[in-house]
Amino acid sequence: MNSNIVVEAHINDALKQIANHQQSDVFVLMGPLVFGVDDYVKKLTESIPGKKKKKLLVLLETSGGLVETTERIANLFRNHYPESVQFLIPNYAFSAGTILAMSGDEILMDYHSVLGPIDPQIERRDGKGLMPASGYLIKYDSLIEKARDPKEPFSQAELHYLIQHFNPAELYQYEQARELSIALLVEWLVKYKFKDWQKAKSQKSRRAKMIAKRLSDTDLWKSHGRGISMDVLRNSLKLRITDFGNDKYLDNYVKKYYYLLKDYLSKREVRSVLHSNEQFIFFN
Repeated sequence: MNSNIVVEAHINDALKQIANHQQSDVFVLMGPLVFGVDDYVKKLTESIPGKKKKKLLVLLETSGGLVETTERIANLFRNHYPESVQFLIPNYAFSAGTILAMSGDEILMDYHSVLGPIDPQIERRDGKGLMPASGYLIKYDSLIEKARDPKEPFSQAELHYLIQHFNPAELYQYEQARELSIALLVEWLVKYKFKDWQKAKSQKSRRAKMIAKRLSDTDLWKSHGRGISMDVLRNSLKLRITDFGNDKYLDNYVKKYYYLLKDYLSKREVRSVLHSNEQFIFFN
C-alpha cells in the first residue's frame, strides 16, 4: 500500500476527532493568501458532501498575503456558513491572516499562538514575491517630510532615490491596500466578532477602529512578522480570545493533527495545504 495513503488516513482521522469534538465542519488553511488560493478554497468548500453543519472551524496558519484574496475567502466561508465561523490558530497567522481571523465569530488561540500587525502585502514591481505596503509608505512619507524641512539636509542620493522610485499609481495602490485592510477589519469585528455585545453599533465601531489603529501601527510593533500573543490581544486590545489550551481534549486533538500534518508536508516537500473532508490540495 502507498505510504502516503496510510499517513493521510491518520491525518483524516485526527481531523475528524476535532470535527466531532467541536460539532462542526473543519477546514484547514496553511499557506500564503495569494491569488488563486481563494479558488482552491472555493473548490474544497463546495466539495463537502451532504448537508453542512451550522458551524465551521478554520485551522489557520499563514504568513499573510493579499487583502483582496483574504476578503474573497472570508466572504466564501460566510456564504456557506452564515451562522458561525471560528478561527483556530495553532501557531501563527500574520498580516492578512490576522484580518481573516477577525472575520470570525470566535478566535481560538493558546499560549504559543500569535497573530500579527495588519500590514497588507503587494506584488513587488519586479514580480519577485510580495512586500509590505506600510513599509513603503512610511519610508516615502519620511523622505517627503525631510524634503520639506529646510533645517534637515536632503542628500543628492536621497533625492535621486525619490525620483527613481516614485510611482504615483503604485503609491496609490499601497494606500488603497492599507485603507481596505483597516476598513475590512472594522467591518468584520462589528458584524461578527462583536455581534453578541449588548452595545450600540456606534460603540462597537469605536472599539473596532481602536483595535484596527493599534494593529496597523507599525511603529508600535516594529516588525511586519512580529507575533502578538493571546495575552497581549486580551489585555492591550481588549479582544475576547478563547484559550483552546484549557480544553484538554481539543488541545490534544489539535496538537496530534498539527504535528502529523506538518511532518507530512515536510516529507512531501511542500509548504502549503488545504484540507477538509478527507481531501487535500497541496501548493507552494
